[in-house]
Amino acid sequence: MTRRTFPALTGRRAARTLAFASIGLVLASSLGLGALASPVQAAGETDSEVTVKWAGENDAALQQYQPDHAGLLSDGAGNDAGSGHWDDFKNLEVTVSKTKNLGDGVVTVTATGLRPTVYSDWNPRNALSNYLQIMQCWGPDPLAADFYETCQFGANFEETKGVRELLGAAPAGRGSRPIVDVANGQDTTQFPFRAVTGDVSKPYYSAPTPEEPRRGEFRNGLDALFTPSTSNELPFVPVTPDGIARTGFETQSAAAQPYLGCGDADLAGERCWLVVVPRGIHSGEWPADQSTGYTCGTRAFEVLPYGDVMPTLQRGSPLSPDCTFFRDRIVIPLDFDEVGAGCAPGTAERRVIGSELAAATFSSWQQGLCVGTEARAYSLSTNAGDLTRSQLLTGQADLAVVSEPLTPDTIGTTNADLLADADLAYGPIANTGLAIGFYIGNETGQEWRDIRLTPRLLAKLLTQSYQSQVPSVTRSHESESFDNRTTYTVALDPEWIALGNPKFHYTPGYFVDFVTPGPHGDDSIRMLWEYIQADADAAAFLRGEADPWGMTVNPYYLPAGHQGAADGGLPYNLSTDPIDVFPRADQSLAPIAADAALYHRGIQIDSITHNPYSTNLETNGTRVFRTDTRRTQLWDPNKWSGAAGAWVPEPVGVPGTNRTIMGPTTAHTANEYRLNVASVALPLSTKTTIENVAGARNFVGLSQDSLAAAAAATVTDGATGLSQLEFASLPANAYPLTSTLNAAVNLASAKLTPEARSDYARLLEFAATEGQVSGEAPGQLPSGYAPLTESQRAATQALAAELVAAAASEPDAEAQVPGGAGSGARTVAAAGTQTAASDPAAQTQVTDSAALEIEVTAAASAPMQTVLGATLLGGLAGLATAPFLLRRRGVGG
Repeated sequence: MTRRTFPALTGRRAARTLAFASIGLVLASSLGLGALASPVQAAGETDSEVTVKWAGENDAALQQYQPDHAGLLSDGAGNDAGSGHWDDFKNLEVTVSKTKNLGDGVVTVTATGLRPTVYSDWNPRNALSNYLQIMQCWGPDPLAADFYETCQFGANFEETKGVRELLGAAPAGRGSRPIVDVANGQDTTQFPFRAVTGDVSKPYYSAPTPEEPRRGEFRNGLDALFTPSTSNELPFVPVTPDGIARTGFETQSAAAQPYLGCGDADLAGERCWLVVVPRGIHSGEWPADQSTGYTCGTRAFEVLPYGDVMPTLQRGSPLSPDCTFFRDRIVIPLDFDEVGAGCAPGTAERRVIGSELAAATFSSWQQGLCVGTEARAYSLSTNAGDLTRSQLLTGQADLAVVSEPLTPDTIGTTNADLLADADLAYGPIANTGLAIGFYIGNETGQEWRDIRLTPRLLAKLLTQSYQSQVPSVTRSHESESFDNRTTYTVALDPEWIALGNPKFHYTPGYFVDFVTPGPHGDDSIRMLWEYIQADADAAAFLRGEADPWGMTVNPYYLPAGHQGAADGGLPYNLSTDPIDVFPRADQSLAPIAADAALYHRGIQIDSITHNPYSTNLETNGTRVFRTDTRRTQLWDPNKWSGAAGAWVPEPVGVPGTNRTIMGPTTAHTANEYRLNVASVALPLSTKTTIENVAGARNFVGLSQDSLAAAAAATVTDGATGLSQLEFASLPANAYPLTSTLNAAVNLASAKLTPEARSDYARLLEFAATEGQVSGEAPGQLPSGYAPLTESQRAATQALAAELVAAAASEPDAEAQVPGGAGSGARTVAAAGTQTAASDPAAQTQVTDSAALEIEVTAAASAPMQTVLGATLLGGLAGLATAPFLLRRRGVGG
């Protein structure tokens, strides 16, 4: 199978429209240039890299923000003055790879000069000493006494037998385990977080419940402002035996974390701070004359004196003013680009709709288009592809960004007769791709940077065909499901292993969770399914055929009418039909009803509760970076959800642990978050065998070169300018998940006024020229994109010229008559059948976040119905919208 390509339809535009109104999550994309698919930046990669020495003698521009460690902790002659902390940290140096022009992304933090992390022999789940804790703070004065209150830290903790434990990690087989925050229930308060907005967190508290009126439910008072899934804190970064600690740290702008406000001129402003708190081997107590009476460390429930070596754990919060730990901090200034920077207030604005893959380009290009007397603001609202095409066809938008043309089977249930009255034209604006990001490590502490995926392995993962992908619980490991899956997890699949990927012995940490956005769709998701369908192995698997080792597809994903289909099967055929979403068709419930009634208030887990959707492709990438699986299969008897007890997700992991996670994201997000990215196989037209499953395939990684190779192989329709990839003709070095984004306009639209034509022509001309220069400066092509080919640029410039010419010939916009295209030469044969629906549900205004957060309540006991996308169920199409408002606040839209 090859990707379908269609010429465009022409004719007169009909007056009828569809009312698809939707609102979404406001996002602002950051700029940055780096090697694609690199998990972390290399030292020295950027001009804004800085290094800070703990002992002092730094450049004055950096030293002014550091506590006087030398004066406080040494005797002035380079000897420890009694605390022990000078000896712990005197050789510590911290390097941050990038500190300017920051947005939402990842920088590399590298520390040297510490002793290796020590773990407890008697309790190997805990770290004894020598590690780092890293956080982001917004306070205006990093030397202020209350600076610690502006630091985002403390979300990752759990209550264990009255002991509050800060969730961290441990290598060498110890798993992702807690490190003690406050021991033995001695502290019932929590240090406040003061948000830049003026909000203040509640203290840690216990909410009474009818079952536990005295103890009740323990709650983290920070949850109203940030949670483990939204905080970027790193509570535990270990030091390796060679004395190096290295990790990626997620920088959060005000767009990602408004309570920090970084990059928002009205809140924190340009500058925020990265704070590193080292933990050594000595007590955190103050000297006797400075002690507050608070216990920072214990030994058999006695105060561990100032200067003593802690024989057990480094106890106490890094933020506590009653302890000395925060005094040991290193502070690095972080300068953020202005969030939502764009044109000046009052600048005229033009609306664009389309694929999420275009978001980063519009964020950059907008700044290049805000100059001169012809400055215009362009706001991009992201939609599912079929909804985008429907809105263009019905006149609700004048310019769309799509990867597929407008045809009867790509416009949902919009009246296909409207195509006859349209004059559609296309112009390529960007070449980018879909990445399969991952984090995989094993029980020895080894991390894999490279894995290989075939279309069939992706088909298995996307159809919940591994046993670990369907709901199960630790009590009985039983679920009410059709469970004929022969492999527990992809990491044990013989096909996975044959490709040279890591093989694990089963442990609970190695499910290899596959996370996806949803339930809405995108053209890039349609492209991924077309890639899978183009492969003989994968298509056969989706039809119900066993792979060479006997594994078969989850029967819930078989089409209706198939003799092996469960619960009636799907109303479409995954092996052939167009689909632009990631469905969750499995109807399994866990635990079995009898166990649920006995132990879990009758509440069962379904597929979406078990593995929740992400809001969009970008947030799916951030989940991979954070190893935020949100896998839900643990019962918390203290959680209050109408009564005591509820299912809760697993805590967020930390890079460097035994967490394993994979999922699709944009190429730009994969680069900005330094994700490991899988190499994917080119589709094959013939099936493979056990003997040649690896050798018969060609695998290509994501890079600007492999994107460019695929772009060079795209087919541009000479009549329309539409540029698409054909899988059958890909060269060996082409990345098969490449997507060419095309601007689409309906030249016959009565709403496409001469002024609008001129404005959109300027956008297209910029996109085809200055916007194709790769770089991180405003107006340039961001990371994760390959420049247009010469033929692609020519097609886009031709479209811009056509718009300008039409604008010049039609000075009276109101007099323009629909159907100006006449009966021109652009024609197409009707292809496919209409599979999307646009019912009244699609008109409901919803936010993008509504598609993600599915609360685990009693309602979860009902089986979730199959999630269909914009190509199949228009009622979900409205969930896809996520506008990228690329202008300053206050600009009218």
